[in-house]
Amino acid sequence: MFSESAIYSTIQCRGCDDVKMRLVEGGSHSDETISYYPPATFRRKPKWMGELLLESIMDGIHKTLVELLSEVYKAMQNGMPRLAAMGVRALLESVMTDKVGDKGTFAQNLDAFATEGHISNRQKERIAKVLDAGSAVIHRAHLPTTNDVIAMVDLAENLIESIYFHDAQIDEVAKTVPARPVFRKVKSRR
Repeated sequence: MFSESAIYSTIQCRGCDDVKMRLVEGGSHSDETISYYPPATFRRKPKWMGELLLESIMDGIHKTLVELLSEVYKAMQNGMPRLAAMGVRALLESVMTDKVGDKGTFAQNLDAFATEGHISNRQKERIAKVLDAGSAVIHRAHLPTTNDVIAMVDLAENLIESIYFHDAQIDEVAKTVPARPVFRKVKSRR
């Protein structure tokens, strides 16, 4: 005879007052499993995410980036690597089309993105590999590992930070750098 049980509980942390639901499942032919909803945070959001969120109030691309990044983090947190990989693919496409317009295909967008100087040739190769991993999930039933998805998200976060934040940050650094001294050329007497 086969039996199965599911016990739901609402629990609250005595330290931070966080409330979660706990599900304890078990059966006569399986081990007991315990799940928490929402699950523990998988990855801390980057420090610039708050700035991106503030800018999202003002324009569409920042809103799209915030929404896509949030969905990717949720997919990672909930053990959905395929959805996270597809989200990274969409995120990269959004960044490229924001900067160079939609050229028709991923390859054409990536070429234009590199040609206009937003990325180096090495970065272009990396982005192409990440785009292919996202496409493989959709078209070739690929299941990326957690480490694969982490690497893809690392690349996407670094690209967003570089494209949307580094120019302003470096401009601020440049304002604090003292000017080079000016030297006069002295004519030699012969």
